[in-house]
Amino acid sequence: MSDATQLVAALDRCRERLHALPGVVGSGVGLLDAEPVVEIYVVGRADSRLEQAIAEIADFEFVLVPDSQPAEAYASDRDTKE
Repeated sequence: MSDATQLVAALDRCRERLHALPGVVGSGVGLLDAEPVVEIYVVGRADSRLEQAIAEIADFEFVLVPDSQPAEAYASDRDTKE
């Protein structure tokens, strides 16, 4: 499944369950080697238990983006710089 539109639809089907996992702070579709890929943003270092839990929910390939912050953290950074 490499079409970005299909990836977004697949992610939308399970986004709520993914975001309920401890350590997951967001998700989206990005590019890896010029190909669309689902990115799952996690706090700190990703571990094998979290990756396994995500794989049980997701019916698509994904990459973990470690050391991520919740979107609210980025919003507050922007607000203080303006």
